[in-house]
Amino acid sequence: MQPGNKRESLTPEKMQAVKGKLVHRKNDLWQELIDVLEKDAGEGYQDLIQSMRDEGNGALAELRGSAAFSLLKLKVQELDTIEQALKRIEKGT
Repeated sequence: MQPGNKRESLTPEKMQAVKGKLVHRKNDLWQELIDVLEKDAGEGYQDLIQSMRDEGNGALAELRGSAAFSLLKLKVQELDTIEQALKRIEKGT
């Protein structure tokens, strides 16, 4: 490892704190997505909104296929990044 690239390992307590922050941000993003769809998308997206409320992560694929996706792309990308980080935390990698 090169100087300056040293990665500090997290204690289990710090890892839990990071995980908690990620989960909180994930929940906030889901709510933001729902709010935007409810406000801007109208009746055509009511099924998608309900799916997001019911399924959470499983609704990402359906959201990607919607016309409103381009408006929400950055939030969805952040959700994907958070999901990947949470999976790595669960695996301990």
